[in-house]
Amino acid sequence: TGTTLLNDPSAHANKKASTAERSTETMHIRIDERVSTKDDVKGLGIRVGDIIAFDPRYQALPNGFIKSHFMDNKAGCYVLFEVARQVKEQGLNVPVELFFSNYEEVGHGGTTGYAPTLDELLVIDMGVVGEALDGHETLCSICAKDSGGPYDYGFRKTLTELAEGQDIPHAVDIYPFYSSDGTAAWRAGVDVRVALIGPGVAASHGMERAHVDGIRATVDLSMAYIKHRFS
Repeated sequence: TGTTLLNDPSAHANKKASTAERSTETMHIRIDERVSTKDDVKGLGIRVGDIIAFDPRYQALPNGFIKSHFMDNKAGCYVLFEVARQVKEQGLNVPVELFFSNYEEVGHGGTTGYAPTLDELLVIDMGVVGEALDGHETLCSICAKDSGGPYDYGFRKTLTELAEGQDIPHAVDIYPFYSSDGTAAWRAGVDVRVALIGPGVAASHGMERAHVDGIRATVDLSMAYIKHRFS
């Protein structure tokens, strides 16, 4: 085990410990072993490029809130698994492909790997919750536009109309600092219509929080669109 810490982190030894900038240059991983040199660390089998796995600190609360690191985008993964379960249980014979990307956060996850018959891409990624936005953890967010530009207008309008017609709790938002696998696909030349929805996730890339209602709403909207598209 270990801990991510500020360099010289003790408030009793460093009067700037509480105000110093936190960055990769000013922080380190304290390994819970007796190590003081590079060779000591290598002796533990640790090498450059190894992955540090942070404790997600997952908590599912009785009132439906879920607190954890990495709800972006594990909440979206859950949505896809639940969609798959419902499609199977309802006996739906629909040409829907579920695509899980491992590299969305670094920008190239959605660039390739789709079926040649693909003509629409419904991206499931976290909905942004913040000032000047309508999104909330209890809602499904429908993204009109993000940093990469607007998503397909007709696709988005259909999703909004389905949500309104079926009383699915939702918000339509513009995300100021955001990009998705849909944007990556477009930039790679994937010529399909793209829309983006997802459960609201507060405090993104921090100690995040979602709610089962927002996740359920995203599942419901995904299923509503599948049935609309292939009815």
